[in-house]
Amino acid sequence: MPESNAPRKVQSTSSLRFTYYAIGGLSFVLLLLLAIFGGKDLLQLNALLKDGKVTQGTITFKHTAYNKTTNYYLSYAYNGSFQGQQEVDLSTYVKADVGDPITITYLATNPAIHREGSVSGERVTGQTLDYGAVLLAILAVPFGFLVPTRKEFILQKRILLGGIQTEGQIFEDKISPKGSFHRVRYRFTDNHGVCHDRKAVISGQKGINLKSTMLTVYYVEGKEDKSRIQSELNLAKLI
Repeated sequence: MPESNAPRKVQSTSSLRFTYYAIGGLSFVLLLLLAIFGGKDLLQLNALLKDGKVTQGTITFKHTAYNKTTNYYLSYAYNGSFQGQQEVDLSTYVKADVGDPITITYLATNPAIHREGSVSGERVTGQTLDYGAVLLAILAVPFGFLVPTRKEFILQKRILLGGIQTEGQIFEDKISPKGSFHRVRYRFTDNHGVCHDRKAVISGQKGINLKSTMLTVYYVEGKEDKSRIQSELNLAKLI
């Protein structure tokens, strides 16, 4: 840390900025895909609810596909020469046989737009709620990361701009099975003579027990319980 009379300015590290951009970009792509495919699906469902025609089709094929979980599909013919396929639940799949009749709702103006079964207001509402849940899940990921990360950045900024530097000592070291990081507990004494026990994770130092090792500790007056060691100051930097 520089001398107290030196001009100081803090900015986020390049790794933090990259993480922000990566999470923001991924969230944007997921939201865009949800808007395209989810929006299209809801528009079609609403059109079928308003103007859909109900007919009887015939099951022509049934099969499963595995992608972490098993998905069940029915293929069918309806309204003359039109073919369709839709994912169904296990109960529907087990009860269905090739040649069985199947209810199809389609648009007379565009029979390619269709759904298995009847399309009711409850079905449209349920699908809307499902997409809403997906939307919330997509938004929860960046907010779940950004909010605590922002708080940690502000803390590190305060430490770098006006924090107190002192010495601490590790009194417990739990080395990971592969030795790639250490879960340590260290102790330091603040400017008022109060002793504090804190935890930290230190990477590297493979095969070395860090117990009794001295280390530099930084903290902000009044927030001694949120002290940081040098390797933890990884979100903000002095420029």
